[in-house]
Amino acid sequence: MASLAVAAQLVKIPNGPLNRELLVLDAATVADATEAVPPATGHFAVFLAWDALSASTDAISELAVELHNRGLAYLCAWGPGCERVHDIFDEVEVQLEASRPADSVVMTTWHAEDTIEDALWFFLYNSFPDPAYQDSCSRGVALAIGNSEWANRIARYVNDLKALNSAVGA
Repeated sequence: MASLAVAAQLVKIPNGPLNRELLVLDAATVADATEAVPPATGHFAVFLAWDALSASTDAISELAVELHNRGLAYLCAWGPGCERVHDIFDEVEVQLEASRPADSVVMTTWHAEDTIEDALWFFLYNSFPDPAYQDSCSRGVALAIGNSEWANRIARYVNDLKALNSAVGA
């Protein structure tokens, strides 16, 4: 296996929002991100910070397929091109519909008009999965692709929720 250009940090937030442990990943490329997200023992939610304006539809689709196959229950997309990322993830979910429980849906949101702080706060406090996944969605993955500064901000805020709450006026 090739060496990955990914920095990872597992953050356990005692009595934190949505009672999830959070894995913060700083991936250099979408290929690194695809390999870095560990298989889940249940389901997980993803905060995806990515400037996807120049990303190919195939690259976004490949990431979506991999995350869906590993247990994606909720996607919160932020950054330039996040509406397109959201739409492609939704299209992939429809294509993979047979592989998920009947009458369930992978929830997706995009936050094109929000700051990274507002979008991250939404993810940490409001990314409630479909009832089919609520009991098994015990992990969150905050994934920044191609922007270490975003990854550092995310890591700083998940380690200091008071600072995040202050930044968004909560």
